Amino acid sequence: MKKILILFSKNCWFNFPKSIKDFFYYYKDFNDSNKMLDFPASFRFEITNKCNADCIFCARQYDNSKKSIMDLDLFTNGLKQYFDLGGKEISLTPTIGEPFLDPLLFERIRIIKNLNSEAKISFNTNGILLGNDDNISKLFELGVDGIAISTAGFDSEMFTRIYRTNGYLKIMNSLKILLIENKKRGNPINISIELRPDVNIFQVFKSADFKNYITPYLSLKKINWTYHYDNWGGSVKQSNLSGNMRLAKEPKRKLKTCRMLNHLVLKLNGDIQVCGCQINPEKPDELSVGNIKQQSLKEIWTGAKINKIRMSFKTGHPPSVCEKCLGYRP
Repeated sequence: MKKILILFSKNCWFNFPKSIKDFFYYYKDFNDSNKMLDFPASFRFEITNKCNADCIFCARQYDNSKKSIMDLDLFTNGLKQYFDLGGKEISLTPTIGEPFLDPLLFERIRIIKNLNSEAKISFNTNGILLGNDDNISKLFELGVDGIAISTAGFDSEMFTRIYRTNGYLKIMNSLKILLIENKKRGNPINISIELRPDVNIFQVFKSADFKNYITPYLSLKKINWTYHYDNWGGSVKQSNLSGNMRLAKEPKRKLKTCRMLNHLVLKLNGDIQVCGCQINPEKPDELSVGNIKQQSLKEIWTGAKINKIRMSFKTGHPPSVCEKCLGYRP
């Protein structure tokens, strides 16, 4: 029965969240989606737009922007303003990038904790560089709160097919070390695995690598998976995907404001963007609502541009990237 419920939550309607736990949060949040918060629910930093994978489901394959890392002064300025507003949720997950490719990653984490010891720090990673140098020990020493490992499944050929890079075995060994150390320390880091398989999930769970590297150390509740993918504003097509992977169905109506507008992203150039889950390479600035070099974060959060986007949903004419978005969450 438990497996049936989990499968229902992950394979049913495209708007369902990634896990049973999020299912309840989704409905709790539903009636509040049109309310403007006093400060962004979370602040994501595009610390880099570099990536060492070429995932078939990601818009990065069509991104031609100059690759770089975020200036440390810009990063610190954004943090201070967010904390002054009362925010605490910090994500170091780039919209299309890999955090471990930022050589200043751990310095940024130190700055966050020095500015606000109660800040919650999390990020997603493909795990390719997880085991390099002393990365794993630093995650514990610096007090990272959450890490999500994005991978295809527990199979080398599938990983190469979907992430279009090498390093599967290296990832599995590093992940096992991380999970063992986390368990030994009393699980201070909230570790989850985000699976992107192109085969049946039961086939994934039956694999030898899943039983060897994951089962002894991580609960099934910490493993999420999806077969229904966003199209990144129309840039990713069904033809990009593999096997059982499918584009999610487009919602018929989008009259309630998407709750992802309650989350902001600081871009490399200082632009502030609403929603950290969307980018259309053809219109990369469509969701930009200001620049922190020219305005305060508070002015941007309460300003005309972001309010215009909020109201556009109510009039039935959201930004084009939102119209095509398959990850709409009212």
